This record gives sequence, C-alpha cells and structure tokens, in this order.
Amino acid sequence: MGPEEEEERPKITAPVVSKKLTERLLDAGVPCLADLLSNLGVNTFGCLGKLTADEFSEIVGRVRAAGFGPGHACNLKSLHLAAKEETTCGMSPLGDVAPPVAVGICEKLQSMMKLAGLDRMQAVIAQNGVTSFACLEALSVEELQEIRESLLAAGFEATEIQALCELRCAAPGPSPLSPGRKMEAERSSEVPISCKHKASDEDKENEERPRKILKSTDDVE
Repeated sequence: MGPEEEEERPKITAPVVSKKLTERLLDAGVPCLADLLSNLGVNTFGCLGKLTADEFSEIVGRVRAAGFGPGHACNLKSLHLAAKEETTCGMSPLGDVAPPVAVGICEKLQSMMKLAGLDRMQAVIAQNGVTSFACLEALSVEELQEIRESLLAAGFEATEIQALCELRCAAPGPSPLSPGRKMEAERSSEVPISCKHKASDEDKENEERPRKILKSTDDVE
C-alpha cells in the first residue's frame, strides 16, 4: 500500500462506551451491541437507564433493523430494566464515564481541514460517514446538502460551511469532475453557460460589422 492510500485510510477508533456499560453488555451476552448503542448516543449504563419507554422502543427497533435477533432484543430489555433500577436508586456511576470521542477520519482530510481552519467540523463530518477526502469529493449535490444541514444544526456558520464546499472542490490533481461536482460547479458559476454562448455570438457579430462597413465604402467608390 502506497503513502497516498495510507493517508486516505480512516483511522480505527476504540468503542466509545463506558467501562461499566461494556461489562454489563458482556454479562448479558450482547457485547456485539456496543458499537450500535454508541452510534445511537447511548454511551453509558446510566444513559441506558434514563431512556423513556418510547426512546428505548426506538433503540430496540434500530437493533432489529440492523440484523440482530429477538434474543439480542430480549437481553437488551433486561439490561435496560436493570439500568433503570440502578438509576432510580441513585447508585454510584463508578466506571460509567464514556471515553473521549476519537474522530475517525483519515490523516489527509484532517490535515486539509486543519489548514482551512475547519478542524472543529471533524466530529460532525465523521458522524456523517465522511472519513476521507475521496469520500468528500465524491458526494453528490443532494448528499452535500444533507451534510450542510447537519453542520447548520450543529451550530456552524454559513461561511464555514461554504469553506468546506470550496475545500471539496480543491482536488489535488487534474482528475475529472464527478457528475455531482460538475453540476455544482455549473450552478455556482457567476455567468450562465447560455449567456457565455450569447456573448460569443455578439463578439463575432461585432468583429464582422467593420468588415461590412469597409465593403460598402469600396462599392460606393
């Protein structure tokens, strides 16, 4: 694997659930649910216990939709009841602190975002599954709009989001534009293509006009 490919590889991050939740999932026989729970924002055992009935029902639905079976869902329900009981009793949350979230994007994208002053966006970008510059570059117009909405919801300014779009279009090499990038470039162009064609026709007509005048003068003589 070359250096360029190595830079584009997303970093492998550790699970972002607390030690206590990890142990309880292991005891319940469902350690495989750790990553899914983390992705849904359940990073501690206490958080699992504070979920409302509707919120937990949504979690179970996501678990089943991800391909896990009824046994996984049943064990998770038992774990939820235990966590809820501990939360109600106010038990000490010893070992129930989520580790800091590691941003899992490649070194190349990290470096480019840092140089552009956009390093604060890295967590939101990674959460949206954009882990490399190649992935950012390949986004369609609709997918990029979804990223924009996520960044706006996270509190970023429109100018910062525009800077990310400009970074996306700043391809390091003379690679051809993808259909999405080509469409976006045409949309963001200051002069429409039809106007450019019209201007070219007018220029041509202006060039021909002096020739016609000279020709008519020669005919008079």
